[in-house]
Amino acid sequence: MAENLAIRLRKDRKQASNLSLYAGAASTSEYSSIKISRNIEATQNTKELQDLAISLFHEKY
Repeated sequence: MAENLAIRLRKDRKQASNLSLYAGAASTSEYSSIKISRNIEATQNTKELQDLAISLFHEKY
């Protein structure tokens, strides 16, 4: 997902300055959904976006 985002950003010559992550859980799951958002230094770099997404996931989960 981060790679697709980075490709779209580069194509449109834009950068992301906020990263939001939502992971939904099945209604039958014992786990709850997570939602987190952070302002970030503007980027369109795939590796940076991947690392930030993983960091947000680990922060919340």
